[in-house]
Formats: sequence, structure tokens, C-alpha cells
Amino acid sequence: EQLAKLKGETLMFSSHGSGEKALVAAMKKAMLAPDVLILKPWARVLFVKNNPQKGYRNGTTGHVVWFDENDGYPMVKVSDDLTIKVEPELWSIENANEIVASVKQIPLKLAWAITVHKSQWMTLDAAEMDLLKVFEPGQAYVALSRIRSLDWLRLLGLNEHGLQAHPLVVRADAYFEQQSAILDEQ
Repeated sequence: EQLAKLKGETLMFSSHGSGEKALVAAMKKAMLAPDVLILKPWARVLFVKNNPQKGYRNGTTGHVVWFDENDGYPMVKVSDDLTIKVEPELWSIENANEIVASVKQIPLKLAWAITVHKSQWMTLDAAEMDLLKVFEPGQAYVALSRIRSLDWLRLLGLNEHGLQAHPLVVRADAYFEQQSAILDEQ
């Protein structure tokens, strides 16, 4: 919906896979980059792969400012005012140091919304979260732990249940404390 509201040229980037077909299909399904990425200038985007040499990590946010004149790749301005030319990245599966399947795609996805589940393994610079409807113990913690600083968090709602520790975790913690006390006595 948000992308449709933007004016300007639309560019589409399709992923390209090679290798064992079943593995390529599984990789496309599991990776956070969409199979087909549609972008426009001023689209909010989220990087879904780490590449510190180029200035981004999984969770870096920014917006598309234009497309490169030569190859059409998106130019993304990130929060620290750095503008990055985003070229396709390679995801691969190796077996005995041989690549058996790979997928190449622009490491971006639209960033107007993301689920708690999809945010795992990311580090977000800023976020607006509505945690009123979380339903699993610890689910709110998972969401909140993605953000670098609470200064850049806007919390719209919170459900106490999502902050509680899972009963299995509480029991395991008690067991480990008991075992540590036993070892300390020896």
C-alpha cells in the first residue's frame, strides 16, 4: 500500500538461482530478500544481509533516493547519511567447500512493516512497535531486543504476557542455579 502511494519510476529486481533445484527453492523460501523486489524512489527499505565493507548489516534501514544510471541498481540513503549503491548479493549452500546451490538478489525488502518473527537476527536502528497482541511468553522481548537504542523506539502498546519468561526457561534457570550451587559447595 505504501509503495503504491509513491510517485515515480518502478523498478523490479528478480532473484536468480543456480544449482540443485530443491535447495534453490528452499533458499528462496527461507531468505529474507523477496524473490521479486519492487522499488520506487523514496521507498523505505531494510537490508537483509550483512556487508560491513559496504556499510550495511542485517536490519539497517534507509530509503531509495534514485537508481544508478548505468545498471539501474538502487541507491539507498541510510540513517547516518551514507548513500549506498546496493548491488546483488549471493546466498549459497556449500558441501565440502563446493557451492551446490546459490541465489543472487538485491539484499533489500520493503520496510514499512515487519513481524516479530521476521525481525529475528536483525539489529534495527529505529522502530515503531505495537506489542499489545503478542501471544507467546518472551515475544515482546524478542522484538524489543532487536533495537539498538530505546531512544529510537516508539512503543504503541504492550502486553505483559509477552514480557514473561516461558515456564520451561524458568525451570531450566532454577535447575542451572541449583547445579551451580552444588558445584560451588564441592
